[in-house]
Amino acid sequence: MAILQFVFTTRNCTVSKKSGTLFYKPGTCVGKHRSYMAAVKKSDEIDRHCGTNATLIIEADNKDQYQVGEEYPTMISDILSEQESTRLAELLNRIEDLKFNNQDVPDYLLDEISQTGLSFEEFDVKYKLKAQNLRDEDHKFQHERAEQQARREAISNGLEKSDNEYCFSFPAVQGIQAQNCYYLASIPIRHLVRMFEFSEDDVVPPELRAQRQLNPARAKKISEYVLNNLDNFVLPAITATVSAEMTFKPFDQPGTGNHLGMLKLPFDSIFQLIDGQHRHAGLKYAMEKATSEQRRILLNETLSVSLYFDHGLRNSQQWFADLNSSTKPASSISALYNQREPFNLFVQELLDSLPDIKPLVDMENSTVGLKSSKLWSLVSISKFITLLTGINVRNFSKLVNDENRHHWVKIITRFVSELTYIPSWQSMLKREISGFDARSSLIISHAVFLEALAMMGNLLLQGKTYQDINWDSMKKLVHVEIDKQSDCWKNRCVVLGKMQKTGDGAKSTAALLCRVIGVELSAALKEVDVKFEISNVA
Repeated sequence: MAILQFVFTTRNCTVSKKSGTLFYKPGTCVGKHRSYMAAVKKSDEIDRHCGTNATLIIEADNKDQYQVGEEYPTMISDILSEQESTRLAELLNRIEDLKFNNQDVPDYLLDEISQTGLSFEEFDVKYKLKAQNLRDEDHKFQHERAEQQARREAISNGLEKSDNEYCFSFPAVQGIQAQNCYYLASIPIRHLVRMFEFSEDDVVPPELRAQRQLNPARAKKISEYVLNNLDNFVLPAITATVSAEMTFKPFDQPGTGNHLGMLKLPFDSIFQLIDGQHRHAGLKYAMEKATSEQRRILLNETLSVSLYFDHGLRNSQQWFADLNSSTKPASSISALYNQREPFNLFVQELLDSLPDIKPLVDMENSTVGLKSSKLWSLVSISKFITLLTGINVRNFSKLVNDENRHHWVKIITRFVSELTYIPSWQSMLKREISGFDARSSLIISHAVFLEALAMMGNLLLQGKTYQDINWDSMKKLVHVEIDKQSDCWKNRCVVLGKMQKTGDGAKSTAALLCRVIGVELSAALKEVDVKFEISNVA
């Protein structure tokens, strides 16, 4: 069941917008969102108008539990009261800890108590019970964690007595990133190639993976590099997540801060590579191809591995996008995995609304291979949406909000549905015409034609509401010539019999499409179209 995020005001708020001024009373539900980031964005918008902490985000698994525009003052008041009570009880515990350790209580803590209007004795009486309950809960948590650690260590000790038959054990350094523990281990290559298994015939779709598809040729080049340079090769660390609980036992060594120790990983753990799969595969190939002398050397070599606890596929995909932000993997897979960009999420949401189109979109590669069954890349679809609507990564937050998001989705999905008037378009979507055959003989399967359709659509939609758009004009697309060898495309998007994807090529193609459906050309399209006519006459 999907968890929804509801945003509530905590006090009277006045929000000024171009459409008018909105007034919210305390406890008003002002937003319902599927993602936490969208809720944070709404919360930040209200806070900008009304000051900090003017909103509260509450999770619920029932979409009808709260209604946007309705007021829930008692509920919000109770929640805020409980939060304040907890904060003050924690303050009391903090002061008690300082006193217990014979440390002075800072003035700013005493000032917080004075702001309640209570003397310290009154404050102590009011919050002592809650403070004790919080302390008991913390002790319980620490006790349970200690028990878990003890059980893991007991298991680890038992495994050590069995000569580590059922676990990996490596020296490691413990670190913290984003308030989560991770470990940097130096792992022998002989163990590394066993820990991370992969299949070159992997058919799992990219949206259900945390990595790009393995390129065997690239991995084999790495193996050749290693084998040819056994006395002078360097490979950077790889990054992975671990499904099982990792056990870290610090060395009892002064000056290490308990960050240096032994890391133990159960053999039945699932190890998911999120960066470095080609380095790993290259080492595996190297071990397979190595001579007995080369293998003897490799068995003593190690590779650094950064190990994180597995927080789920979505998190691993985001880490992949973050780690590769500078190395630039294929734009499509970066757009698919990078969920920090609201525009990327919007594109994926649109594809979910286009069940005939989505299966034909290559989510992984920037360009579609000649023999691929796909028709367009995710990059092409994103550019199509940008050219059609003017919405892109940079201006998304300005042009799309909770109020008009559905409006944009409705317009885009309607426009795409009208493209079925194009000859053979429906047959192509139903795969009655293969992707290879469509690319070989038809113009309609190519990215340049998709861009041209978007430019045409932009002029059709420009300055109009959904009801004002002349959708009937799209019926004239039935007259579009789709044969790639047709003279009408010569030197527009087809040059010397081959598809040519250039800016002017897309514009001149769009100009022809505009004339087909009867839409007036923009100045930019007219300029390119005139150049095309002159060059053809010449």
